[in-house]
Amino acid sequence: MNKLCILILGFTCAIGLNCKRIIDEPSVEVEVKLDQQNAIAEIVTHGLVFKYYLTNDKGEITTNFSEGENFYFNFSIRNGRDDDLFINNDFLSNDFLCGIQSEILLNSQPFKYLGKDKIGSGAHKLSANNEYSLIVPWMDYRESWTSLHCYFSGQKNDSLPKGVYYSTFKQSFCFDLIGEGDRLCTVNLIFKINIKIS
Repeated sequence: MNKLCILILGFTCAIGLNCKRIIDEPSVEVEVKLDQQNAIAEIVTHGLVFKYYLTNDKGEITTNFSEGENFYFNFSIRNGRDDDLFINNDFLSNDFLCGIQSEILLNSQPFKYLGKDKIGSGAHKLSANNEYSLIVPWMDYRESWTSLHCYFSGQKNDSLPKGVYYSTFKQSFCFDLIGEGDRLCTVNLIFKINIKIS
């Protein structure tokens, strides 16, 4: 909404005409229930498609796993816009990204965040109609790996015992646009996936 529209809206409200102010929601939340047919937590906003889901060793999307089985966190951002964006990588330091919790397990991630290079978002171009994706195994034995100039090491987790778990994180994502000082940020997006190990 441009400044003129905001000014007109404010003026008509001030003189007592019927009007509704359009206010962005403080957050958008999506939850995948156990045994849900479409097990992808997906949020579409500002022409961007955010997906968070789990896969098994065969690459199948599911929320049900066998005891001892490894599984994979999948997170992606698709740029469905006509313009190029540049990803701010702050979300990769989120302590709950790819984390697992339950009634008896505090948040546990498959990796340890080690820091990032001091480099601007210009190095993280997300072209129109392209996608950034992150895939991380729960039992991550890698000594080191990188994504968007952030550094990680695998935590070498054990397999999860039988039980019900969930993975949830909240994040506002920011992208720089072409043009000095232009930036696009989402409201807080909350993703939750319920998981069963049997």
